[in-house]
Amino acid sequence: MTQAISIINSEHIRIRHILMMVTELRKKLEHSNATPDATLFNSIFDYIDSYERMHYPKEEQYLFKALRARNPGSHAILDELEGEHSKEPPMIARLRGLLQDAMQGSADARQAFLETLAELVRWQEAHMEKEETAVIPMALKSLGDEDWQTVNEGYLHYDHLLHPLIGETVRAEFDELHSRVIYYAPEPLGLGFKRPPTTTETQALGLSHGLNVSYGHIRALQNLSEQDWQAINDQYLHHDDPNFGKVVTTELRQLRSQLAYYAPTPIGLGMERTHTVQVPAAVDQVLKISGLTSHYGRIQALDDINLEINKGELVALVGSNGAGKTTLLRTISGLQRASGGSIAFVGRDITALRADQRVRLGITQIPEGRQVFGPMSVEDNLLLGAYTRPQDKQIAVDMEQMYKLFPILKQKCKQAAGTLSGGQQQMLAMARALMSRPQLLLLDEPSMGLAPILVEEIFDTVEELKRRGITIFLVEQNASAALAIADRGYVLETGHIVLAGAGQDLLSDNKVKAAYLGI
Repeated sequence: MTQAISIINSEHIRIRHILMMVTELRKKLEHSNATPDATLFNSIFDYIDSYERMHYPKEEQYLFKALRARNPGSHAILDELEGEHSKEPPMIARLRGLLQDAMQGSADARQAFLETLAELVRWQEAHMEKEETAVIPMALKSLGDEDWQTVNEGYLHYDHLLHPLIGETVRAEFDELHSRVIYYAPEPLGLGFKRPPTTTETQALGLSHGLNVSYGHIRALQNLSEQDWQAINDQYLHHDDPNFGKVVTTELRQLRSQLAYYAPTPIGLGMERTHTVQVPAAVDQVLKISGLTSHYGRIQALDDINLEINKGELVALVGSNGAGKTTLLRTISGLQRASGGSIAFVGRDITALRADQRVRLGITQIPEGRQVFGPMSVEDNLLLGAYTRPQDKQIAVDMEQMYKLFPILKQKCKQAAGTLSGGQQQMLAMARALMSRPQLLLLDEPSMGLAPILVEEIFDTVEELKRRGITIFLVEQNASAALAIADRGYVLETGHIVLAGAGQDLLSDNKVKAAYLGI
């Protein structure tokens, strides 16, 4: 599979998750008299608008152009698809108008709004199906290596080719919109954040100009008054000095574009880098497992496991149900006894240490199924995560950092953890583990039981933790999602490691495709 097609498939998956949410929201509205959530639906429409600007131009400029040149028989379907590209913006504009009328109490507008939502979903699904079943197979047969090199380059670097500043802004807006939709979608579709911004607040945060709140901004929305926002807005809107303010702003934008251009992916555009992530030669080894075995009675669950994890790496372990993934994590954390072999943590043999001793050394596990303390508040769950550092004055600071990383937890801080949705509990479990300031984070099946769009958000958070320098061992049955963000990966089958390599290399491996990716 080429890089361009991988990007197309990834973008299709994201928009399908949004469409699934739209369908569920529409069904709920059809069976109730509730007023549509204007903040949520406008965020969804903003996301679809952003998707159009990210997805369609790349197709027309690179994939469609190359296919037209190589296969005249493709012209009819390509003409049809390009014609459809122009139909979506008017449909979104109509939905916005109907939503506004429905908010004012028009029953006819509400019904038309629901019908148009259904039409949008049908139209978008049909459009993607044509691309996937007609255009992509045709391109794979018709385009040569040189064609694909040009198409891949266009897809990989489209943001910068569009414009160093504009492209970066569109991509950032696209990602921010995705997070915002998840935060405002009701449980269990999303996280059910209850505090939409006011008009005054949106000026300082740039929402009135098409930008969207980040996680850090959401905390400001919770705590500042209208009067506070008025003073802040005046400073934001009139801050530039008349003599040199514009020069400074222009220089800042240029520097930001340079950073976006030269920073490695996924932090920046990484123009000169390949997708294969190589482990540096000189690294600090955090975990080394040699010849590890483990048994449940007479049943051997792990056999001769050998792996290593270096400081700052995100290493994924994938495999089917019953392969021994959770057993390996439990053995590393000390919850399951090792029958043989050794486990070394930052150079120290910990094979015989108790679980609590390993936690104090810096190994923390986020268990499968979240396992939060249900009757206790969110806040108390977080404090329990720091139980190994009772005299540490930085606990309050770390609590605030967790609320910045997961704003929904701040809103729910006094609520019993057992009343949270699955996505909220997963965020709490992650935050609770981070409160111990781990050197090694063991993350077991974070996507289990979550809606697809929440899975994306959880994996985005895992990537953010890696960017912060946290060493992560990720166990996940969703092989494509895990390997896509991993520096390296291992494949476990019936207690044995059968494959190892860079995450992207394993994604391209035919055995992995056949066994775990359904390809």
